[in-house]
Amino acid sequence: MRNHILFVDDDPFIGFLIQHGLKKKFELTSCTNGLQAIDWFEKGHQPDLIITDLNMPLVTGQALIERIRSSSRGQQIPILVVSANTDNIVRNYCQELGANDFIGKPFSLKELILRINRQLQSTPIA
Repeated sequence: MRNHILFVDDDPFIGFLIQHGLKKKFELTSCTNGLQAIDWFEKGHQPDLIITDLNMPLVTGQALIERIRSSSRGQQIPILVVSANTDNIVRNYCQELGANDFIGKPFSLKELILRINRQLQSTPIA
């Protein structure tokens, strides 16, 4: 069975790259903002990993991380931040909120897949 990834980013180009780069290895659900992702998650869907941008309309990636981590179902889901904002203060804040990893844009698909696999392998079995 393939791992299910929730991907959240408002940039259609990044969404296209992720969809085509990951669809052979993973089952993907894409949302274009944090509000859609929260709605999807709160309907009972359970991804194995979440990839999120930070700067999005309606609900930011930081707010999405907080919301996911506040749920008992979301405490063990690895969260990978992919953002053009690579400032150390932003990185540290995301980690404080509960992000497991952070990749700066631009990124290589190979690096993203390696980081996804690392997070999925280190996730405890519930």
